[in-house]
Amino acid sequence: MNKSKEESSTSDTEINADSGKELDSNNQDFKSAVDEENDKNTESTDIDREAENNSENTVDDLIKKLDEVQGEAEDNKNLYLRAIADLENFRRRAVRDKEESRRLATEALIEDVLPALDNLVLGLEAAKQHPEAKPVTEGFSMVLTQLESILQEHGIKEINPVDEKFQPDFHECVAHEPSKKYKEGKIISVIRKGYLLHDRLVRPASVIVSSGKGDKKIKQDT
Repeated sequence: MNKSKEESSTSDTEINADSGKELDSNNQDFKSAVDEENDKNTESTDIDREAENNSENTVDDLIKKLDEVQGEAEDNKNLYLRAIADLENFRRRAVRDKEESRRLATEALIEDVLPALDNLVLGLEAAKQHPEAKPVTEGFSMVLTQLESILQEHGIKEINPVDEKFQPDFHECVAHEPSKKYKEGKIISVIRKGYLLHDRLVRPASVIVSSGKGDKKIKQDT
């Protein structure tokens, strides 16, 4: 009877021991599962944080790159505008230099032609004193008119200031003489016409200026 009780007690002890071992094993498995899940969550958090950092770095890099590109675009725009301005200035200088060269060439030609033109005018004035030479005089008058028209087309303006006030910038006084017709300071007659080239004086007009009323003798200016 006692032996049977002992066997029964031993058997219960073994069962409890096995149950405890199984419980410990289950606890260990549960702990391992929890630790594994925590490790996964930690790894996932690290991945998310790394992704977020990478995203922030990517945005910063894109903003930096955009600023660089915008700066380059602004520099290129400034270079383009400067090139356009330089080209326009060059074009204007070229046009101005061309006009200046043409003006100087024309002015030099006019200075050489004017003496011949003066002689032609003097010759025609003398020829008018001889009626028999009228046909020839009329022919040369037509040549003079044509020549003056050509000069006008090239910007040549005649200075013939009879009865105008003497202006030293455009007139050269060769003599003063009294006049009842013209007031003092007025131009009585033109000895030699003057000329302008596009408002630039090529040659002043040589004139005789009135000294006012009176019997004064002619005063030659030297």
